[in-house]
Amino acid sequence: MNHRKGIVLEQFGTIKKKFEKIGARLKIRFAYTEKRFKRVDGFQLDVGRDRKGEFFDLLIGEGDTRFDVTDVRSDDRHLILMADIFSPEVKTSDNDYDRVKFLCGHDERHLFIAGVPEHVSDVYNAMQSLKPAEVLVSQGQNHVIPKLRNRRRNKGFVRQGEWYFVPTPELDTKDGPIYRNEPINRGLGKSHWVQYLYRKGGVTVHVCAQYPAGLKPSEYDKLIREDPEAKKYNWRMMQREAEAYGMGHVSHPDHKTIYLNGWHRILMNKEVVNETGSGVQSVMVFLD
Repeated sequence: MNHRKGIVLEQFGTIKKKFEKIGARLKIRFAYTEKRFKRVDGFQLDVGRDRKGEFFDLLIGEGDTRFDVTDVRSDDRHLILMADIFSPEVKTSDNDYDRVKFLCGHDERHLFIAGVPEHVSDVYNAMQSLKPAEVLVSQGQNHVIPKLRNRRRNKGFVRQGEWYFVPTPELDTKDGPIYRNEPINRGLGKSHWVQYLYRKGGVTVHVCAQYPAGLKPSEYDKLIREDPEAKKYNWRMMQREAEAYGMGHVSHPDHKTIYLNGWHRILMNKEVVNETGSGVQSVMVFLD
């Protein structure tokens, strides 16, 4: 057995057991033993699926990366995975590393991974760190007690996946228009569909699978001039970073449909996107 691989597997014996405590499987693979991976720096963490169901898939690449689980909450089925990535090119001491952390766990029907700030060490504060400022203010103003703050529905907000919906009964929609059955998307993945949507501001962009974050009209025109074939992509017009409000049913194939009684401000979570091999997508924009 490769010496480094043996060390890593020994290190992960304990970590795998911690994943088992939240009812999840952790699989470890090595990029240099699989021909289809040309080069992977650091590591990649994703959710995979096999005949037994979903699992956390950790692909270890080049370099020296050390892992630990800083908190496990078996009742919530969540944990914090920490990775310290050492770079031989710049290392001058044992303290020269990039530290990244992830909240890993179950959300309704599926496993999920969310990047969280480095200073977070426990599950409760990791979940608080994902909330936009408006959500934190709302849960405070509505006197939501700590044990209810991470529920999907309380007096301060309703949550569905990565989206928060904050009650805004004072909203004036007289300037309209109000759209029906509109998608909201953070740039990649499946859209959440909102029965009634009202928006303010934002930038009109052309969106397709090849450009999930969208292109402004001038950027789109330039692309078409330089690459006429790009016009054949499945483009659609959307609003980026608009101030959006929803009401009625909100549906998504991976989540239970929720109902918003009255207008709610729509806000995306504050997931930290790590460039050092997280496996988390780097496109984080609000499209509707």
